[in-house]
Amino acid sequence: MKRALILAEGRLKEPLLRQACEEYYSRCRRSLPIEERELKDLRALKQAIPDPCTLVVLDERGRELSSLEFARALGRSIERPGAPIVFVIGGADGLDDELRGRAGLLLALGRMTFAHRLVRLLLAEQLYRAVSILEGSPYHREG
Repeated sequence: MKRALILAEGRLKEPLLRQACEEYYSRCRRSLPIEERELKDLRALKQAIPDPCTLVVLDERGRELSSLEFARALGRSIERPGAPIVFVIGGADGLDDELRGRAGLLLALGRMTFAHRLVRLLLAEQLYRAVSILEGSPYHREG
């Protein structure tokens, strides 16, 4: 079964945010097991990226996708055998050009800038929404 790995720089200190992320991850586990790892700095984050993988880097300069487009992209990645899907979330200072250049998808959650700890929750929810769309669940309502 394909799995997803979220690599995030820094610790998520707020218990409510941690609990909310874990709730979304647990909802996905049947279709897409998700593991999250917290890393102390950008160097450690880069070293934790497995090779091979499908690399998605969250960055404000990335592509903005609708939830349906994100679900389709995730579905294509899930269908490919083998390597995990890796999502990278930088810290307060963001990521470097080298890491952005390695990404198969440079993804923006919108044109606004979000605190990196909120990005984790937004990504967790969008992963659950995408899995729900792929499964035909009524969670996502279009229109």
